Amino acid sequence: MSTIPEFRSTEQKQTDPCFGALLVTTVPSAAEAERLAKICVEERLSGCVAIIPSISSVYRWNDAVTMEQELQIQFKTTKDALPYLRRRIIELHPYEIPAIIEINANFGASYGRWLAEEIAPAKTPSVVILASGRGSNARALINNQGPYRISTIISDNESAPVLSFASEAGIKGLTCSRKAAGSIQACQEKIATALVDLAPNLIVLAGFMQILKPWFVEQFGDRLINIHPSLLPAYPGLNTHQRALTAGETLHGATVHLVDSGVDTGPVIAQAPVPVLPADTSETLAARVLGAEHRLFPWVITAVAKGELSWPDKKPRFTEAAISSAKEYGFLLPE
Repeated sequence: MSTIPEFRSTEQKQTDPCFGALLVTTVPSAAEAERLAKICVEERLSGCVAIIPSISSVYRWNDAVTMEQELQIQFKTTKDALPYLRRRIIELHPYEIPAIIEINANFGASYGRWLAEEIAPAKTPSVVILASGRGSNARALINNQGPYRISTIISDNESAPVLSFASEAGIKGLTCSRKAAGSIQACQEKIATALVDLAPNLIVLAGFMQILKPWFVEQFGDRLINIHPSLLPAYPGLNTHQRALTAGETLHGATVHLVDSGVDTGPVIAQAPVPVLPADTSETLAARVLGAEHRLFPWVITAVAKGELSWPDKKPRFTEAAISSAKEYGFLLPE
């Protein structure tokens, strides 16, 4: 990117700094953003938002959108540009965790406020939780927010306790029951529509008691992760604790994994082992595994948010910091 077209006359530049072009572009580095900022100052553009795709981002950069692609918007007021800018950023960067750089401090109050409230929070990865019941894992995720933020909890059970907890925590709750929708297909279609609008970085299944349709999994792909109460691939499905006891297992636990079209068959991201004690019942074992889940799930989401964990081509990759942290917690990582 070497030049920016002339949008306004010299007189317009001098008298109306909030009129003209708002430049939105992707750049490969902070140094390139600084260079772009200088050009914007020289041209007296209304402003520039430089988006730097993170090298360690959860999702791969879409090759169809090149680093040099730039979006130039001409508008009469900053307020006129905002809805279009919001939509285009989502379209161009649906899977990125962007870093937003405010170039011009004289944008005007409406744009500056919108940037702070609507775009800047995208620095913190947003998470949507799908849950059907009590939502203890959802609570653990909510209580560990900071590196990430829970934007919405969606349930297929209108009376699910997790919705009450979400309300108490100031988190938006949405419901789509199978009964109200008429079918599982219709229910998942409504959930998919909501997810498109919410555009989260991650979609977390925390006790969501539906098998997602193949089209749903394909649509949301690598953003879908689930937690399961066993050391997968052992004991997919239900009643995992009693099955482990019946089989005489000495080690049980929990697994966070990517979601595919099967039942608990997606690639393993991380696991929390739990020893099986001689006096264990399914209830006592379940309680200890649940505690492990409450430690493991926030750890995974936090590692993603910090750029320490990604899964290009569905193969989890960890930084040295994540590997060291996993050892401290006693978590197991795939080879």
